[in-house]
Amino acid sequence: MGWTHKSWHSASPSFLSFTLVFQGYKCICPIEFAGDYCERRSAHCKEEDCNSGICEEVGDTWHCVCPLNATGLRCEIPVEQPSISSIGFKSNTSFMTMPSPKSLDHFQISMNLKPEDVERNRMLLYVASDYDPESKKHMSVSVMDGSIVYSYSDGEDFVPTFFGQETLILPSMTDEQLTNLDVTLSFNPDGNDGVIFETARRPSLPGEDPALISRPPNIEHRARIDHGAVVYEYDIGYGKESIVSPNNVTPHEWNTVRLINNDTKAVLQLNSGPATEKSHPPIRFEQGSNGPVFLGGLRDPTDPDRTHQGYRGVISSMTVSGKPVDLGSVERQPDMISHDSCKHSLCLHSSRCRNANTPKGYMCICLIEFAGEYCERRSAHCKEEDCNSGICEEVGDTWHCVCPLNATGLRCEIPVEQPSISSIGFKSDTSFMTMPSPKSLDHFQISMNLKPEDVERNRMLLYVASDYDPESKKHMSVSVMDGSIVYSYSDGEDREEIRSAPVEPGVVYTVVLSRNDSTTSLFINDQMFEKKNELKTFEPGTELFVGGLPPGIDVPEDVPATSFFGCINEISVDGTELDFNDQSTFNSGDVSQCVMVEEVFPTKVFTPELPPTTEVTTTKFTTTEVTTTEVTTTEVTTTEEVIHVYNTVKDVDAPEPILQKVDESEEEEHEVQEPTPTPASEEESPIEEISSDQMPTVELSTDDPCATEGLGEACLDKACLDNECGPNGECVPVNQTYYRCQCNLYYDGPRCDLFKPIERAAKFDGDAFLEISADEFPHLTSEKKEVVEFKFKTSEPDGVIFWQGQQPGASVVGEDYFSVGLSEGRLHFSYELGGGAAHMVSQTRVDDDKEHYVRIERQGRRGILKVDNELEQSGLSSGILAMLNADGNIFIGGVPDVYRDTGGLHSKNFIGCVADVALNGEILDLMGTAIDGKNARPCDEWISPRRRRLKHRRRHRDWILL
Repeated sequence: MGWTHKSWHSASPSFLSFTLVFQGYKCICPIEFAGDYCERRSAHCKEEDCNSGICEEVGDTWHCVCPLNATGLRCEIPVEQPSISSIGFKSNTSFMTMPSPKSLDHFQISMNLKPEDVERNRMLLYVASDYDPESKKHMSVSVMDGSIVYSYSDGEDFVPTFFGQETLILPSMTDEQLTNLDVTLSFNPDGNDGVIFETARRPSLPGEDPALISRPPNIEHRARIDHGAVVYEYDIGYGKESIVSPNNVTPHEWNTVRLINNDTKAVLQLNSGPATEKSHPPIRFEQGSNGPVFLGGLRDPTDPDRTHQGYRGVISSMTVSGKPVDLGSVERQPDMISHDSCKHSLCLHSSRCRNANTPKGYMCICLIEFAGEYCERRSAHCKEEDCNSGICEEVGDTWHCVCPLNATGLRCEIPVEQPSISSIGFKSDTSFMTMPSPKSLDHFQISMNLKPEDVERNRMLLYVASDYDPESKKHMSVSVMDGSIVYSYSDGEDREEIRSAPVEPGVVYTVVLSRNDSTTSLFINDQMFEKKNELKTFEPGTELFVGGLPPGIDVPEDVPATSFFGCINEISVDGTELDFNDQSTFNSGDVSQCVMVEEVFPTKVFTPELPPTTEVTTTKFTTTEVTTTEVTTTEVTTTEEVIHVYNTVKDVDAPEPILQKVDESEEEEHEVQEPTPTPASEEESPIEEISSDQMPTVELSTDDPCATEGLGEACLDKACLDNECGPNGECVPVNQTYYRCQCNLYYDGPRCDLFKPIERAAKFDGDAFLEISADEFPHLTSEKKEVVEFKFKTSEPDGVIFWQGQQPGASVVGEDYFSVGLSEGRLHFSYELGGGAAHMVSQTRVDDDKEHYVRIERQGRRGILKVDNELEQSGLSSGILAMLNADGNIFIGGVPDVYRDTGGLHSKNFIGCVADVALNGEILDLMGTAIDGKNARPCDEWISPRRRRLKHRRRHRDWILL
């Protein structure tokens, strides 16, 4: 559309200049930028230093922009200028800066200039309210289109207010826009009548002003409010036609109307109501001129057939063929005023409101930590971190990135190519999905198949509201509440609810919510719960949230905010099924794929081993292999392929095995003959193998209240009452019948009575770690190369393997650290020296339960990560600091408190084996070097054959009676 813009303004209100006012924050700049807000280039780029100049990146190279008193490749040569009376601007990097004006209410600047080029638009003067490149408050003087042009903007869009007599006149539409009409208007009416839009094409003579032509139109479009309904009147060459909206406008609230008229039909839609269509033949386009567009009234008194009723209210925005129109850049009557929409804005989280040509008449300027139309949700930025495509959530003094389904990594920096997805798993309190807002709640249906894993805690399934106000009184939700599925609806004045029968965890349910003009129905499998609609329908103003909320969004107190826990699949809205593989149709966070898993329950075979004695004797054991295969289908939250889970089933009537008594002090090497099974009778039952990781049990009589009551503290204590774990372990009750022994370092077994030296290979279970003195890995100078080497194997995708940070009790946030760990199956090496962390990631996944060799180097700011035979991954920390100031001890396999001790960089400890840890070429004796640790054990995969035979003999003594 041929809108014009006038740069010269008559009277402009003043605004604050960009004099710095500190508001409780300070910008820490990367080395390449400088200034109070890091708004300009510094003297550093491409590892070059321009001294007193500015370093500019030019493609793959660099260029120093020198001040008047310096020259040279790096501005290193001082220049003594003679007396200067004139300054020459000779390149695209020429500039001068002066202190900010004290006030623009009383401001004058003068200059003598001699331009050498006026063909190209060039800057003469610029000042703004801030350094935001999108700043709306600015003043400039420029050479534009061969003239010197002054331009001023106060930052606010003009949002016209009408009192029944005013008209806003906009430029004519193009022929294409007029004959293929697509206009959207947002308005807030004070009454139920008035013209809001009109334009026409009239026969004309050459040279006539289209605004002054009074001949009858041959094409016209007009929209008006008539007794609450919107009437669209048009003539495309065949006479006047009209269509009427079936729904009415809502006075004193924002409404949106869309008008479409093309070669085949006319369409009118008001808000989210049904679209009204009317077919017609192709438009008759005759010779003539397109007249202006009139908003808010009628400027054609020559036609007595027309109504002249003016509009009362506000028109906040207009788009033509999808492009917004600046309502403040056009001609208007002097007494027209702008509406202050910010008086009733919903800008959240300390954001700033600005009156604007938007559907609600304002826009919110968000802090960097928040995003969304109303700054209602967390953005990708917090704690000076960037979560890329994810959401950055503050967790106490640290941070956590909530990644979408198609990204992973500590900062959501690693793209994920998902296989075909048919089900989504919600696994944490930050899990969520969002879908576009429903068009209408008068005719709305959503269905989903879901399998809840927890129904004890109140959890969200579905939520939509009229706006993002956490106190919003108009909202609709479906939740798991008090063990049932509950539908809730509030229209701002009253609330209604539908509650299902109780549901159970681990069961698949088909849930369908259906609303029409008169009835709301909730279907749970074959059960239907129905209620007649008695409350008013509200216009949806938020996205449709499924399974949870993005961080930052709050909801009313009567709506559960905790995310759903379980799997959801086959979501369908108004008959259209959501394609989980097309992630352009929804947003998500902290969700994963749910896959189907076969659970096979066989009976294990007991294969006992005898310990060596001076005279080896053999006792024959009779065993029977009974394989009971019972297949069930279960959904689990995982990103892995289909796996088979085997659970052990024990026959309670099986006879207890008779074990050979052995002197446990004997350590001589003898070959041990394994027991040979003999044929078994039908009555004989399988004997179950007990590994060192199994939990001992406590027999409870039927008279014991702990056998029937819940897990009270007394019952838990009873599990450990007569089953102490000896001097080398601590009894930890699991429930009233099971406990486990948490062993001290170098001890193992169900009773922690086996001494197991670790030496060069250690096994970690996610709750284990070894602590090594910081003296073993000193950081004395930034010039010395530091090398860490080790082997590892794991099947787990996440976990910290090697960590060195600060002293106990000191926060690691913002401090130096040295970290090696797994994230989503890849090895991550990172370190912080004070100016910005370096990060290196392995090319392939390493959670394949195979042995991998790792070599890590750091020298100053540069780092190298090499895994197996992969290409080296190199990295460089930001800033100029090159010394690692991490004086805390070294932790291998884990840390005592993952979130606290790593500042949120890791979420889990390592599970697997680590061997041959070498610091600067010296392999550590993990047992002799460790100063502390917990639950670390030797790793069977990396012990010598002799140690394996000794270990094998000790296992003969580990069997206990069941």
